[in-house]
Amino acid sequence: MARAAHLAKRTNLHRAAPLGEEFTGPVLVEGQASGELLRQTLVPLMLARRAPDGDNPRFAQNQGQATPFLTRIGLRVLSDSFTASDTPSLQQYEGHPVAGAYVVDDEGVGAKDVPLVEKGRLLTLLTGRTPQKNLRQSNGHGRNGTVNAGVFQLRSTQAVPAAELKAKYLELLKVQEKPFGYIVRAIAAPGEVAGGPGGGPVILDIVKVTPDGKEEPVRGLRFGDVPSTAFRDILEASDERTLHNYRINVVTSASVIVPNLIFEELEIQRTSEIVQKPPLVPSPLAP
Repeated sequence: MARAAHLAKRTNLHRAAPLGEEFTGPVLVEGQASGELLRQTLVPLMLARRAPDGDNPRFAQNQGQATPFLTRIGLRVLSDSFTASDTPSLQQYEGHPVAGAYVVDDEGVGAKDVPLVEKGRLLTLLTGRTPQKNLRQSNGHGRNGTVNAGVFQLRSTQAVPAAELKAKYLELLKVQEKPFGYIVRAIAAPGEVAGGPGGGPVILDIVKVTPDGKEEPVRGLRFGDVPSTAFRDILEASDERTLHNYRINVVTSASVIVPNLIFEELEIQRTSEIVQKPPLVPSPLAP
């Protein structure tokens, strides 16, 4: 009942919210939004997928897209204070079940906990049985016919409490003389919301915030393309981290455990399909 009441309140709030303005600059990403954003943008970069072997599109689809991080092992891919790992052995996090935990991958290899990034530098990638240049052994991440994450974790050695992180974000807006910024709190999973071709994830819950801390809910926005270089410019992270579980397919799940994050620069765009006015037909439940 509490969740249903919260959903109804949020829906009514967003229904009356004005359209957001396009924006390029620092963005604070919190909670579910942080998990879903990294699930859609950073986690795929950690998968050792080479270019398809042939021109047949069916084979290419099964192999997935080649990751640009195949050529960046040993180089900086995150801010210096960040570490990343994949820990399929983790079955519980703060009393909640971790859906991405598993013991053996789909290729019969025991799942291994893998340090991926240390002090911002890429150590290795997640691998299956398909050999890659400089990555010839599987570390137990052959899942769903290709390579997939299990339980991806991100943390910062310079993390601060979430309230302090928000204060740092407001101060950053003042320093950069930005009239406003955005705090993103929920993002749609792939295929959940139509936002037109191209661009990045569609935003479900976002507030426009002024440097004095005043928040105003807005709607009709999505991320622009999020380049891999954006992760080298993450400025700050929170102590608190969010567990976000998701499905790879109907039988395979994965998880991310990530903090709130301040990105130095992201692009926020309007979606191409925005409902400008409420529906003409009133609710059948209205008196």
